[in-house]
Amino acid sequence: MDILMLDDEIYLSQKVATKIDEVGYHCDLYSSIDDITKTYDTILLSTSLKNVNYLDFIKKHKDATIILLAPFLSDDTVTAPILAGASDYVVKPFSMDELIRKIDHYKSYKRLEAQNEFLLKQLKSSNLK
Repeated sequence: MDILMLDDEIYLSQKVATKIDEVGYHCDLYSSIDDITKTYDTILLSTSLKNVNYLDFIKKHKDATIILLAPFLSDDTVTAPILAGASDYVVKPFSMDELIRKIDHYKSYKRLEAQNEFLLKQLKSSNLK
């Protein structure tokens, strides 16, 4: 699974990326949305980045699981991004175990969602015969 961490706190980003790599995922680090050139399964998005339109970014990457890294809870840092399509959030400072658990949860959820969609198509096509 490819994970993008978008945060300008270098020490935190490196620590998180190291832990993510240790559990078997791959994590790319960026401090600017302008540098992103590929798609990711999961995006860890800091809501403390300067001059970033989070809502447009979230809508553009709607197929990815987006977990917000929020410095505090507010309409701007959590509520509006969740309504725009972000999946979840953690409040800084956060537990690495909590973050990994959320990543694993959404990975399983996406897998089950795809299986369910496949099985519904199979059921629908078998009922037509």
